[in-house]
Amino acid sequence: SPQEIAADAVAAARSALAMADAALQLQAEFAARGLPAVHVRVGIQTGPIVVGSLGGAKRLEYALVGDTVVTASRLEQLCKTLRGPGSGACTIILGDATRACLGDKFRLDDIGHAPLKGKAHLVQIYKLLGEK
Repeated sequence: SPQEIAADAVAAARSALAMADAALQLQAEFAARGLPAVHVRVGIQTGPIVVGSLGGAKRLEYALVGDTVVTASRLEQLCKTLRGPGSGACTIILGDATRACLGDKFRLDDIGHAPLKGKAHLVQIYKLLGEK
């Protein structure tokens, strides 16, 4: 149902923000030990996927497949180029479908339209900043 899909999108956003908090703590611990900084990248897209065991008896693999999975992966990769100097320990990028499910519960930065590898059209993207 649309309500369940929206609830899943909100849960994904909250999970990503929890990852960002954990990455920030880890970054501080690493800095205290003189270790290099860490940076986490998260891409979130909402839509249909196929989940299950793929392959045969000799090589069985649990996998997620579909355009939604590919788009989320491309959003995560885009975080590399969007991360600027002084950015936090985590960059979280959302696709427009996820943005539509979140309503006004979160603070977002509208980054605009971006090309994603393998996509014929530009994709509207947002940076997740926090929960309101």
